[in-house]
Amino acid sequence: MSEKMNLRRVLFILVVCLVASLMFSVTVSARDFVETDRACTLDLTYKYEETYFEGVEIKIFKVASFNLVGEYELAGDFANYAIDVVNVKSQDEWNALSDTLAAYVVADSLVPTKIATTGADGVASFTELEVGLYLVSGVVTDYIDDGTIHYDDFLISVPGLDEEDNWVYDIDSRPKPVYHEPVYDEIEYSVVKLWKDAGYEDKRPDGINVDIMKDGELVETIVLKAENNWSYKWIGLDDGSVWQVVERDVSEAYTVTFEQKDFAFMITNTYVPEEPPTGDSFNVVPYIVTMCVSGALLIVLGVLKNKKDSAEA
Repeated sequence: MSEKMNLRRVLFILVVCLVASLMFSVTVSARDFVETDRACTLDLTYKYEETYFEGVEIKIFKVASFNLVGEYELAGDFANYAIDVVNVKSQDEWNALSDTLAAYVVADSLVPTKIATTGADGVASFTELEVGLYLVSGVVTDYIDDGTIHYDDFLISVPGLDEEDNWVYDIDSRPKPVYHEPVYDEIEYSVVKLWKDAGYEDKRPDGINVDIMKDGELVETIVLKAENNWSYKWIGLDDGSVWQVVERDVSEAYTVTFEQKDFAFMITNTYVPEEPPTGDSFNVVPYIVTMCVSGALLIVLGVLKNKKDSAEA
């Protein structure tokens, strides 16, 4: 095969590798990088039907920071909790994470990042916010028609993504209102411990301490263990109060979430392997592309050098 044909083939391989590299780059950068030093705004509107709620104090807490590609890392006081903010996929998981963070905020009297009060238009405005993931604390408004309007705790990303997957640094949001009319009947509440640790059951502690709180005040501390089927029940009055549970002293081998479904609370502990995962979690594509391009370049340079040496001989 002539040197000319050989050079063409090598150049063809190089072009293919470069195209593959570009395709990979487009894939990983389809979403723009987050401007992590940019100031953001967040406007929250509190409205129910035609009523705007004025004078409502809204607290927000910065839960996690962003890296350049929008991945979260627990920040501030929240970095001390056994909470997984990275591997959250479904809406149910986000709701459970919100319940968990909110319970710790109340139990440990965490200081909010910022506080704003709604105006006549029902809007609480937050400015000069750092990029990150924020928890908006739930509130209960004044009575309407013998009932109350509840706004649950929720998480919101600042910046957020628009329909075209672009980052938006000025966020407008309308928290979802829920009307509740107390009936003042006795209700049976329950809390149960769930485990996600198949094969590692020996890592479980003998028991866990759980604080039960009503409207932010500690009612009692109970111990869940195998002997009581990791569960507990109590009677409460349906008077519009907010109940929460918190697990104390979570084992280092686990992360934790709290989730409420009607009058039942689930505390889930997920085992965290001692060694970081390997194999499929490691993306070798960029390294393969880089090696391919580098190798092709070396071949081209070698061919050109041999051609030059032959011409000089």
